[in-house]
Amino acid sequence: MCLIINRNSNNYTQSRHSDSTSSDFRSRYWTFLFDNLKRSIEQIYQTCEADQDPIQCQEIIQYLSQYCKNFEILLKNSDDKANRTYRSLSLT
Repeated sequence: MCLIINRNSNNYTQSRHSDSTSSDFRSRYWTFLFDNLKRSIEQIYQTCEADQDPIQCQEIIQYLSQYCKNFEILLKNSDDKANRTYRSLSLT
């Protein structure tokens, strides 16, 4: 019986370690993505500033605006899904 308890304990520890490792990886991945995003935006800004091309600046604004709208839709859909899940849990 002790062996089973120890093995379950190890599995639990391994599971927690795995979750922690996964969380660390996820955190580093998000940091990587945001660093790339910031670097790209800074480079685009510097290029627009150097070129002083209003058409290019307007195009960048349109791209960024569309991406903002897409993320707002994603957030709204995520909120709607969370609300539906919460309501279904409340009914049970």
